[in-house]
Amino acid sequence: FVKATEKDVVELVEILLEQMDTSCIRWALMTASANGYIGTVKSMLHKCDSTSIGCALEVAVHKRELAVVDVLRERCDLTSICDAIASAKSNGHTDVVQLL
Repeated sequence: FVKATEKDVVELVEILLEQMDTSCIRWALMTASANGYIGTVKSMLHKCDSTSIGCALEVAVHKRELAVVDVLRERCDLTSICDAIASAKSNGHTDVVQLL
């Protein structure tokens, strides 16, 4: 499953997603977010809990994956958004701060 997200194979991710546990889904979402695989990220969101989405947002912010940040910020709680803004500020990512 994680290998499918690493390779951005959206169709396979969607098939395998139904069989995965929360920790596996979190890791895969973080991997897809770090690599900017927006299609894979979008296909996984319906199965992700808020913790997973917050973790993925942190990774996307760190890697400056703006398209992924844009999608994830709509699904995050206020605490995750505030943490992401603080992280972006501390790394000098003003473009990410403005997006958030």
